[in-house]
Amino acid sequence: MARRSCTAQARTAIPWCLPSSSRTAPARWCGSTTLTITVSARSRQSSWRSLTVKGSPSRGEARKQAIAQVALEIFIERGFGAATVDHVAQQAGASKQTIYKFFGDRDGLIAHTLGLELEAVIAPMRSAGSADGEPRVRLEEFARAYQEVIFAPRCLRIYRYVIGEINEHPELGGAFNQMITEYVVSLAAPIVTAVTGADAERTAALTDAFIGTLQGTEFNRALAGLPANLERLRALRETAVRTVVESPWADSQG
Repeated sequence: MARRSCTAQARTAIPWCLPSSSRTAPARWCGSTTLTITVSARSRQSSWRSLTVKGSPSRGEARKQAIAQVALEIFIERGFGAATVDHVAQQAGASKQTIYKFFGDRDGLIAHTLGLELEAVIAPMRSAGSADGEPRVRLEEFARAYQEVIFAPRCLRIYRYVIGEINEHPELGGAFNQMITEYVVSLAAPIVTAVTGADAERTAALTDAFIGTLQGTEFNRALAGLPANLERLRALRETAVRTVVESPWADSQG
């Protein structure tokens, strides 16, 4: 049996961007770095890696991204489960054969499109806690941005979709978790290190505690459709920052 895989791509700057208000607007080149998630349905394992793409994309890549943007709008309007390859092909003005060529199958199309939506959701975290500024201020900025991202309706929709698909596609859940976890840690850990001066092992533990505290039980409430308690989120944010700043390893060198 041939190995089946689906690839979800999330970009630190999405190369081809179509405004959500227009499916006919011309695409534009926006960036060059790609974070790629590859999911193997046979091995049920996931991995991610960074690629660097120089110059303008090929016509085929441009067409692929245009189809993915149309698929994203359909998924948002009708839900991931309800959208079909036939409908995507019709709305994108493409043949089913073209979609299968670019994405392999419907799972591949969903995975790729999910990556595009996820990138749009998590983008604000990249600019939070920039290298310029006092470490504690950077930590507070990142904490605020992280909560704004994960409690946003778009992010919650992605989480709910992935949870709903885990029984049928457990590999999708693994890839999604790896992307979110490793990407967030890669952004937060350097800030934690700047605040504490802790070694790698202690930084990893503090970063885990920091991120977990920012979510608290409020995230489960949000997934269930309950409104966010803003005061509770603020308290969680303050507690998460204190967990790092007042840790036994703060200002130590390990």
